[in-house]
Amino acid sequence: MDEAQRLTGDCIELLRHLHDHPRTRFALLYVGGDGCWEVLSKEPMLRSRVFRRLPFQALNPAKVPALMRRYHPIYEAAPDDLLFDVDSSYGHGTMRDWAVFTHTAASLCTEQNLTTVDEATVHNAYALLGGGLRD
Repeated sequence: MDEAQRLTGDCIELLRHLHDHPRTRFALLYVGGDGCWEVLSKEPMLRSRVFRRLPFQALNPAKVPALMRRYHPIYEAAPDDLLFDVDSSYGHGTMRDWAVFTHTAASLCTEQNLTTVDEATVHNAYALLGGGLRD
């Protein structure tokens, strides 16, 4: 459940009820931004069910090239400097942003019959994504 900080008490109760059903075979993961823990911790039925709280932070820029090379084949042979540029301009150490960029760049690579993202592909992806430079 993404954006868990937006859930109401009734929504949390419904999810708990569905998850507690004897035939349920899925893990329930609450993920959220600022205020998530405050919302979830107010619900007594969740306090005893929370296994662990894990804070997420942006990926350290130095680790970006290695992670991206494992994430998608279009990055395997890409130079570190190019991957640092993408992270600085678009990814910001956040997998959600990298996923959007990767989807766009992989489509461009397929169109161009490329196996590796290059500088032109990166700039074309930025153009399709609204310029790339984001706050």
